[in-house]
Amino acid sequence: MSNSEKAINFVLGSLSADERKAVSTERLYNSELDQQILATEQLYSGLQAQPKLHAKVPEVWSKIRATIDQSDAAFAKLPNQVFIDGGWQPHGPGIEFKTLWQEGTILIRCVPGGSEDAHNQPEDQDEHILVVAGDLHMGGRLFETGDYICIPAGSTHARMHSEGGCILFTQYLQ
Repeated sequence: MSNSEKAINFVLGSLSADERKAVSTERLYNSELDQQILATEQLYSGLQAQPKLHAKVPEVWSKIRATIDQSDAAFAKLPNQVFIDGGWQPHGPGIEFKTLWQEGTILIRCVPGGSEDAHNQPEDQDEHILVVAGDLHMGGRLFETGDYICIPAGSTHARMHSEGGCILFTQYLQ
């Protein structure tokens, strides 16, 4: 199914629950599909039925507002970490990365078919990888959403590639 067909079926709700989940996951790392879904949502937004206003709407909105205020107050007490660099940067064929709150803490986005050749790991840094979404093939093994990989300092980082695309949370630690 093409990205256009996936987007239309996703927006119109004609996918099964499993298909919808697969498209939701794929749009995390397939920026073309994500853009197609956003464009399709915008195209069809005027076709949505308009809700009827009921007498209880103000009461509901006041409850929603109170809940949002409680949530805002709770989050205001937490430390706020911002991305050092908000943009994705190229890394290799079909691979981009984004630095998060500090150097050595990154997100990696691989398009379907994205790959990185084998290379030596720095002598002083272990690489910790969590597969956030998608698939990652490395060292003859398949890693999927939720899998964790540690590449020890000074070792050889095996060639990696993704068949369907993936998002990786990666942190380099001494």
